[in-house]
Amino acid sequence: MKNIYSKVRKVFVDLLPMDCLPPTTYHLPLTSHHKGQTLVEAMVSAGILTVGLIGILTLLAQSFYLNRVVTDNYKATYLAAEGIEVVKSMLDHNTLLNIGCQCKSTPWNQGFADGNYNVEYDSTSLLPPSPQPLNFDGTTGLYSYGFGNPTNFRRTIHVSLYPDKIAVSSVVTWSTGAFHSQIELDDVFYNWWPS
Repeated sequence: MKNIYSKVRKVFVDLLPMDCLPPTTYHLPLTSHHKGQTLVEAMVSAGILTVGLIGILTLLAQSFYLNRVVTDNYKATYLAAEGIEVVKSMLDHNTLLNIGCQCKSTPWNQGFADGNYNVEYDSTSLLPPSPQPLNFDGTTGLYSYGFGNPTNFRRTIHVSLYPDKIAVSSVVTWSTGAFHSQIELDDVFYNWWPS
């Protein structure tokens, strides 16, 4: 019975057009020009995946780098602003000495002269200029020239003294990767408690 069934099926399959055959009954003969086709397909798909992964990894690396650039820009801006605020604090201190005693013995611009200086967050006077970078103390979260790990930020305070005002520029320079950057903040302070 089985033999008759296979003969009938063979005749039936031979009579049907090729596109009507179910996919399980039709197989291409494996000739010499089909050998290795699977290997080529695998290599092409591996190449496409590699190109896609390289693109994604390049995008991630660029994203991390730009994140670092933006972070350094923020830090530099705040360090430059801190330099201006420290100078303002010194000027206010001189003025408040006069207000407290009503004697006006301390000039409002005492301790200031034209030139370049360094300051720290707690400076009470201008420090001599130094090419030393600011250090970051991780325990306090403060930048100074004392304790901490060296950073790539350098801050210079430029003071221009005039009879009734002081012009102050706070310049912070740093490097991120191969790029060197600089930010400069300027302010002018007047004697708000004239004699």
